[in-house]
Amino acid sequence: MKNILKIISLLLILFSSKLVSAQEITKSIYFLADTMNIQKDNRIFEMGEEGVWTYFNFYCRCISNYDRDITFIYFTDTAAKNAYIDKPPFVYISWKELSKLIWEEGKGFDKKYKLNMVEVLPNKRFRVNPVMLFLAEIKY
Repeated sequence: MKNILKIISLLLILFSSKLVSAQEITKSIYFLADTMNIQKDNRIFEMGEEGVWTYFNFYCRCISNYDRDITFIYFTDTAAKNAYIDKPPFVYISWKELSKLIWEEGKGFDKKYKLNMVEVLPNKRFRVNPVMLFLAEIKY
């Protein structure tokens, strides 16, 4: 009986290690969220705060089964730690590229990509925050 338990334990360990190694590594991507230099009527997203969360609500219904705009959020308390004096030297993706990734990955977006919003702040400052895709299903 002890041998069977040892074999089962070994198989479980081997199986779990295979699952961990089979997971995809997330790729960091950066999107420049500029609300300072773009007129309100020409923006593709809005930004705001709700409780302890800051949100970026994109005017795009890019994920099927969700009849609403796409929203990314981050915990507001972490924002002060991520400020830059100059524009961070990242490779930025365009809205066209980001919306395509959202369309292709859907709910699994966060499993494959780590999206970082680079906010333009007053006085030529910038803030970088990793965000999470927030989806709430509509129940009728």
